[in-house]
Amino acid sequence: MNLLEKESKLLHKKTLLAELHSDYPVDLIRRKRSGEENVLRRIWFPKIAEGGVNVSNFIVGGDTLASGKTVEDVLEAISYLDSEISLDKQIEISKTVNEIRDNFSKGKTSIILGLEGVTPIGTKITNLQAFYKLGLRIAQLTWNKRNMAADGFAESRTRGGLTHFGVELVKEMNRLGIMIDMSHLSPQGVSDVLQTSRDPVICSHSNCLSLCNHPRNIDDETIKKIADKGGLVGVAFYPKYLRNDWQHTSLDDVITHIDYLKSLVGEDYIGLGPDFIHFSPELIHESPIPNYPEGLQEVDQLPNLTVELVRRGYTETSIEKIFGANFLRIAEEIWGE
Repeated sequence: MNLLEKESKLLHKKTLLAELHSDYPVDLIRRKRSGEENVLRRIWFPKIAEGGVNVSNFIVGGDTLASGKTVEDVLEAISYLDSEISLDKQIEISKTVNEIRDNFSKGKTSIILGLEGVTPIGTKITNLQAFYKLGLRIAQLTWNKRNMAADGFAESRTRGGLTHFGVELVKEMNRLGIMIDMSHLSPQGVSDVLQTSRDPVICSHSNCLSLCNHPRNIDDETIKKIADKGGLVGVAFYPKYLRNDWQHTSLDDVITHIDYLKSLVGEDYIGLGPDFIHFSPELIHESPIPNYPEGLQEVDQLPNLTVELVRRGYTETSIEKIFGANFLRIAEEIWGE
């Protein structure tokens, strides 16, 4: 290991890193249902810790059968997480920015509860309110298809956006203090949310359409509007969102999207949303299952990203912002301290 790599990895260790979208609970629930115990400690926490992840948005329900589409599914996921966390003093579910900062100072990992689509809410705002009391702090409005709140990006035939209920939901999320995630949402839905929400909004795991022509990615004007509202775009590592010829992607392709966002809107509006889903084929809506970028194939390889950013001249302050400080700024505005 040369001096640059050594110093970069020390920087990585001391920098708060927020993983803005993680589907590990899909694997956790599958294993728990089959009778396995201590899944986080055995399977996922070692990788998360090796990757230097300090905050992770754990998806506990959403629009897919894999993530759980009912109130009962969400409650089951939270219950499983609680039982797993009770066995491990290094992981806690966090509901406030102060809790995240306190955990970071103690070397603990903070889990944030999130939804990938609001199907589990049904048509009852009271379900959203109940989920908030249980710890829900981030909610993605849709996955790929339509739900009662909005159209996902794959509903391209109708070009629909938010429904009346979706507008009501956005306003209630603002009132409660739930961060709104627009990844997977239709273009019209994104436009509607940007007009309706009083709070900053994020795309937790989306990339730049100008660099990769995939309907899950977002165009320059939308990126600018997200930044104008004080939000951020979390760069995803999913190969098909990185490059049109996605079969052989690398760490360089991830940094190309970071570079582009930095030049377009500045370093204050960028985050990281790796979106590792290779362990859950049911979440991959396009076959074949792609290989993740060389050098970033698993969460435990995240230190490689820091090394390469430093090599390319990114400052410590820039890396701190992109890795976690930008997210905490937005969280504090929405959740309070």
